[in-house]
Amino acid sequence: MRTKRESGFQSCARRTLRWLLYPTLVVSSIPTYVELYRSNKLGVSFGQSVAAQKQHDLWKMNLRCTAAPFDWYLNQYNISVNATICKSSEALVRVNDPNGKAGYSWVPVDGLIPKSTAVSLLSKAYAAQLALPLQMAQANDTVICQRFIDSGRILRRIQIRSGCYDEIVNTYTGEVLQLKPAPCDPNC
Repeated sequence: MRTKRESGFQSCARRTLRWLLYPTLVVSSIPTYVELYRSNKLGVSFGQSVAAQKQHDLWKMNLRCTAAPFDWYLNQYNISVNATICKSSEALVRVNDPNGKAGYSWVPVDGLIPKSTAVSLLSKAYAAQLALPLQMAQANDTVICQRFIDSGRILRRIQIRSGCYDEIVNTYTGEVLQLKPAPCDPNC
């Protein structure tokens, strides 16, 4: 049989446990809520906000490099791929599938090989480039202008053999949101 003192003790213990347990749950949930907010704000899947922000930052940092002419390499599945390596040691990879879907992704070179090796390779490649005569490959596509539309989208006007088109790219996801014919005017 319980005495009043025992039930009062249990009641006090429960209240103390709630005060200790619930704040712990709230505090441990904060990173989850922050990620939920960030991923929702950027329009990416839960858990991808840090990577999406990194992609966006690389677009901003390497915008001039992304205007370099590019050639497409086509595989047996009609998927075309191109990559441009910037002086900052990041590579912008472009992919088009046979259904017309296109996308971009930044790949940090220093994440693929040890940093000391990457710096050494890039230094040697840059030195070799200066020592060799300039050789231009025939480019299929050329970016004639580009600009940020807003904080998460970039407009790129691309010239191809048959004319020009505008593409709008989500800088967080790399998804090409829109493609439409455009005049070959370098002021977009």
